[in-house]
Amino acid sequence: MDSDSIDISSSILNDTITVDMSSISSTWLTGASGSNAYTYTGTGTNYAWNTTSIENTLQVKGDSEFDGDITVRGRSLTEFMDSVEQRLNILRPNPALESEWDQLRELGEQYRELERQLTEKSQMWAALQRTQPPVDK
Repeated sequence: MDSDSIDISSSILNDTITVDMSSISSTWLTGASGSNAYTYTGTGTNYAWNTTSIENTLQVKGDSEFDGDITVRGRSLTEFMDSVEQRLNILRPNPALESEWDQLRELGEQYRELERQLTEKSQMWAALQRTQPPVDK
């Protein structure tokens, strides 16, 4: 085995990782087994294994891209979002077509302006309803 290789062998009760650290000044190795995660860190000849427990959660900070679908309790997130878009009749503008066809661009602008106006009216109506005292019958 050369100095840059990692030998990983496994059996039912034992996981073994062998690393030649002679040419590495600082390193970290991570692995998981069962409900524990193992990290090997250090510099020079001072290395140590650290064990932490693994929680069954995924935390993502910042933007993320997924190659494939996300399933939540057996339901496809992609299929769910598609069905919501269909029910709400959410349109997706096509900038390439709008730049090519003036009529489509103009209709898109009219739609976006009408949508802005209706959103404003909805917000104003909601604000008025919050300020009006209830009518006693």
